[in-house]
Amino acid sequence: MSTCLFTRWRRASEREGWEPDLPAGVGFRVVSSARAHRVGAGWALVEADVESWSASVPRAVRAPELLANLLGSAKRFPPALAIARRQYERFCQASWGPAELARRFSQLLSTQLRAQARTPFMLVEAAREEVGYLEPGEFVWALGAGRRHGRQRASGSWRGCRATTRSTRTR
Repeated sequence: MSTCLFTRWRRASEREGWEPDLPAGVGFRVVSSARAHRVGAGWALVEADVESWSASVPRAVRAPELLANLLGSAKRFPPALAIARRQYERFCQASWGPAELARRFSQLLSTQLRAQARTPFMLVEAAREEVGYLEPGEFVWALGAGRRHGRQRASGSWRGCRATTRSTRTR
């Protein structure tokens, strides 16, 4: 079971650099971190494979449910997560604690998820086969589709793909 939590950074025990302060053997994925991790301070937001987070990771702070839910949504639209993460890591302050980091990252994720219709990329459905790459009905990312083709003709096609959105918004 994966749990979202904030934990401090520590010097890596088996390699150079820094790692989240988690017990040995706990699997994790770093979602985002305060830029202060470069000097060993600050908090990392991680998804850790723990059954009972409080017993397994005593020095961690569980992320609010809203943030965990927003992260789940952002996984279904990866550009929102990537953009929010970059903004978060660029502007966060080393002095912020988990509550402030969670509040700010939640705001960034919400903003990016709400902005999907205005992004220059979208998932498009393959309209024909491309041997070894695509089968009809599969979905792939079309980057720059919004800029090049506008959103008025979002039902058009790009290289064997057709857009799955019907938005009429233009840039």
